[in-house]
Amino acid sequence: MGQAVSFLNNPVYVIRFQHLCGVPYTKEELQGHVVQKEEPLVNGEPARCDTNGDLKQRKTPLSTNNNNTENERKHDSVKGYFMCHLIFRFCSGLGGEVFYITFLPFVCWNVDFWLIRRIVWLWVVTMYVGQAMKDILKRPRPPKPVKRLETWFDNEYGFPSTHAVVGACIPYGCWYLSHDRYQFPSDVGFVIATVWCTLVCISRLYLGIHTILDILAGCSISLFLVYVGSWFLDSFDDFISTHPFSPVAVIMVGISLMVIYPKQVKLCPARGDTAKIVGVGIGVSLGAWHISDIMTDPFEGSPFPIRVDSMTVVTAAILRFILGCLVLVLVREVVETLSLKILCRVLPNDPSLHWRDQAWLDIPVRLITYAAVGFAVLNPAPYIFQVLGDRLGINLAVTAF
Repeated sequence: MGQAVSFLNNPVYVIRFQHLCGVPYTKEELQGHVVQKEEPLVNGEPARCDTNGDLKQRKTPLSTNNNNTENERKHDSVKGYFMCHLIFRFCSGLGGEVFYITFLPFVCWNVDFWLIRRIVWLWVVTMYVGQAMKDILKRPRPPKPVKRLETWFDNEYGFPSTHAVVGACIPYGCWYLSHDRYQFPSDVGFVIATVWCTLVCISRLYLGIHTILDILAGCSISLFLVYVGSWFLDSFDDFISTHPFSPVAVIMVGISLMVIYPKQVKLCPARGDTAKIVGVGIGVSLGAWHISDIMTDPFEGSPFPIRVDSMTVVTAAILRFILGCLVLVLVREVVETLSLKILCRVLPNDPSLHWRDQAWLDIPVRLITYAAVGFAVLNPAPYIFQVLGDRLGINLAVTAF
């Protein structure tokens, strides 16, 4: 067992895969003779923790001989196969924030709210477990000489890969929950989900962010939680949508999850990203409870055919998506500004620090902001669609409920 773990966690295989895709390495590096341990970096320098456990910058000027700067990393990526780099960056995005904050609302407004709210709940659970495990286990990312072609997550730990968690949860969750709900070949859906998940996973290897062990762990955790969680979705959905104390329970559970989240020893986006995800889960749950009286029987007429009747349907879907994104951006900006001003008056804070560097402000603001965003997906976005559609003479009413 220990040998298998060592084999899967060996960064040499990351190096060889990157080299196969065009990233330059020396012969010694490919043979695994030059593996170094590295510290987390801030602006290219080793980071140090302050008294609160947060990373802080050195005040000394950057060395001109630094071999791990962002410019060098970008240079390495350009020297690789350009099309390969673009493809893997796109595939990596299928497991990133930009994808799921656009994909989930689009499906909700244009396809099936019943399906997507269940995917959101599975996504919240799997991502929370994955992010918490990172900060509990504190397993580092692949060390030098692995070239990291993406630097955004440098200060996060590596095990398990939460991109792999999302890359398994969303496609396999959609396939598993919809194969009896829609008329499509189940085996084709499984193949599509597998290709989707595989592309996300190997893109993380190419970018030098994870080892094979990180990725396999992320997929395994996600698939296990999706399978087990699916057993309880009907009962959970019924409680969320109909129980009079559902809003109170949802809010209390969401706050508790962030209170018990593992304490971080270095500044990284993991806890803040988790607050966003939990916030979205809170908002969608509150929205589902609020509109439960107008939701139709989700299985009436199922299994449903998958078809596009006309270009009018496509046009309406695109308009809903554009208008909905504008609504969500507006809600996010307004709620974040107001909640920050209110919390700055109520909670102790240090004016000399940016509010995002103060966890007692950052986490509540993100929870409130993204709970509002999740709620806005269901209220008021669909109502705005209907009003504007009536004025424009286009049917923009959301019928996916």
